[in-house]
Amino acid sequence: MSSSVSESSPAKRLLAGLPLRAPGVHAVLLYGPRAEQLATLAQELANDWLCPKPVEGRACKDCPTCRAFAAGRAVDYQRIAPFGAANEIKLGAVTTDDDPDKDFMGTPLLQFFRTPPLMARGKVVWFETADRLNSRAANALLKTLEEAASSGRLILTTTEVGRVLPTIRSRCLCVPCPDDGGTDEAPEQSEAREAIATVLSAVETAPVGGALALSERFMAAAERLPAAKAGKRAGVAAALAIAADYALRAWPERPEAAKAIVEAHRLVLGYVGAGNVSDWLFCELLYRRG
Repeated sequence: MSSSVSESSPAKRLLAGLPLRAPGVHAVLLYGPRAEQLATLAQELANDWLCPKPVEGRACKDCPTCRAFAAGRAVDYQRIAPFGAANEIKLGAVTTDDDPDKDFMGTPLLQFFRTPPLMARGKVVWFETADRLNSRAANALLKTLEEAASSGRLILTTTEVGRVLPTIRSRCLCVPCPDDGGTDEAPEQSEAREAIATVLSAVETAPVGGALALSERFMAAAERLPAAKAGKRAGVAAALAIAADYALRAWPERPEAAKAIVEAHRLVLGYVGAGNVSDWLFCELLYRRG
């Protein structure tokens, strides 16, 4: 298993602060700029979900299930990556049909989830590079996301979240994973990050009626991010990823703040108006600060 993501990384802190292991969470979409980092986080979450004897929500790393997972022999876990000449995830990876896909070497998702786990607490399937789901596979996956098996858990990862169907994103807990690579930021990125931090720090003392003013400042900071060159929605999504990391570092006693920010990010990706989402978020942060 890769060790490229440090224990104190923003992405790991974000995962630790979210209800990823709660009974109601059955599908998680991890997205960010580094495929290696996403793979590490996906494997860690899969191990946590598989382990029958977790310690404070984390895999014990010592039971037969954890040892099998570390050795790449976990029978209740499956990784599905793009395949075939088209390098895509096709219908045969999700369900069998009259003409099974000869290029897919695994067990179709619906068939895999049809039986209970053999060793683990549940069954886990990781769709790597989920933006490569073709239209038939993506539409077939929607039914599983809506009616998940009681013991089934899904992890999707992508570096191109805009290419994942909105209907899939809206059915997952979407988790932005900032780059932990340690590279120097562009000046405009650094300045915008500082501006976002300033806006969020004002949440501590701003009057409840100041939510819309803070929202306007946040939107202005988002416009300064390099991601905003692709459009307002992309800029706000990037700003919310920065905000989630800030909340986890600055307000460890308030996990609901990070959860609200992630929900705001999900709404933005689901094509709710970015300005409306920002207004809602700052109302939430001010009203719930305690």
